[in-house]
Amino acid sequence: MAGIVTRRHQDGGVTHKVQWRQGGRRGAPWQSETFEERRMALKFQAMVDAAGQRWPEGWIKGVGLAVVADEPTEVVTHPLAVFGTDYVRRLTSAGPDTQSRYVQQVATLVDWLRGVKGVEPTASRCGAG
Repeated sequence: MAGIVTRRHQDGGVTHKVQWRQGGRRGAPWQSETFEERRMALKFQAMVDAAGQRWPEGWIKGVGLAVVADEPTEVVTHPLAVFGTDYVRRLTSAGPDTQSRYVQQVATLVDWLRGVKGVEPTASRCGAG
């Protein structure tokens, strides 16, 4: 199990060092990470314990958790009028008169947005397809 050693420095500062033996094996090399906040040290200690006395996945020593961004996805845009109309037509619980009213409301909204923005309004979503 990982342990925490708290050290008080001459300048009045305090550090909390989480230390453990790699894989929890006797004789294995010591590993450690140092924190200024005890709360963060306790969280990291729990992460090491959960990882079987190994570095938590994605952790970079001295930096923290590395967040690797996903590959950029293609942003697909559609004219809002087409998107809205297609959506309304898929409303199986709305009858034909209701759908016609909704399509008219979409058209009114699109006209209003076009006037405000000065460009054709679009709807977008990430990912292909």
